[in-house]
Amino acid sequence: MAEFEAVTKRVLSDLLTDCRVSFVEVWSVLWEVRYGLCDDNYPVDVRERTDLAEVRRLALSVIEAALRQGVRAGFFVDAEPGEYPPPLSAAAPAEVMARLVAGWEQLGREPSMAELAGFTSLSFKHAEPP
Repeated sequence: MAEFEAVTKRVLSDLLTDCRVSFVEVWSVLWEVRYGLCDDNYPVDVRERTDLAEVRRLALSVIEAALRQGVRAGFFVDAEPGEYPPPLSAAAPAEVMARLVAGWEQLGREPSMAELAGFTSLSFKHAEPP
């Protein structure tokens, strides 16, 4: 359990830092969680040393904590192709998380680049496009 807490704390810190300068997608949070759980080594096969459900649970926990600290989310389905999604600035963290989980379920697998959602503390127009 302490391992999970340490990974979660580090990934949250990294996410908050990265969101101050860029747009961070869900896949990136998953990658950071998996990397941390594998002792800072990324496994060739994602199932090699990590449980997909545990990675998802920890990633969602990190994302929810970041939202509670003011990070804003945007969903790719709300965006024009090649554009960042508009921020859900007025959305409560619980609303964002419900939409994130529902979208993930609909996807049926872990999100890849430019899929599902991303997060930032910047004005979205100042973040780099995907």
